[in-house]
Amino acid sequence: MRLQIKESLFLVSFFVSLTFIFLTGGATMNHQHCYEKIIIDLSEEGRIFMGIGTTAETSIRLLMDYPKEILQQILRIMFEPNFGASLQHLKLEIGSDANSSSGTIPSHMRSKDDYNISRIFLLKFAKMAKGVNPDLTLSTLRWGTSSWIRSYEDKYFFYKKLSLIR
Repeated sequence: MRLQIKESLFLVSFFVSLTFIFLTGGATMNHQHCYEKIIIDLSEEGRIFMGIGTTAETSIRLLMDYPKEILQQILRIMFEPNFGASLQHLKLEIGSDANSSSGTIPSHMRSKDDYNISRIFLLKFAKMAKGVNPDLTLSTLRWGTSSWIRSYEDKYFFYKKLSLIR
């Protein structure tokens, strides 16, 4: 059991590290200068900090195979406010049956007549994460388009079906 917890903590730290590298563009810290003075000027508009988050793609499928109690610990470490990583944003990849950043995520629609929401394992993960942190911000991104989509009307229909998920 302890080995599984260590593996789980490794996975969480791996995901958080990847997210940090992504957000910073691969920057490394100089430990001699760990603190930087940040000046907030409210008279100027600029970028708004909206929190720290992570993306969910095919590697999340591996987390879903963990025993329920271990998975719950991982979710707490990742998303519980004021605990662990305390991530505030989860971005889900929209599956399209096409190879993307780290594998293939199944589409919820493989044709205009095929609608099977149970293929999207990321939704189950997002629901569990929202159970840990109800204020978690969810967003989506797509890497590919399902092969049956040939027009803007098809694309609208595809996303409209996806937006019906609650």
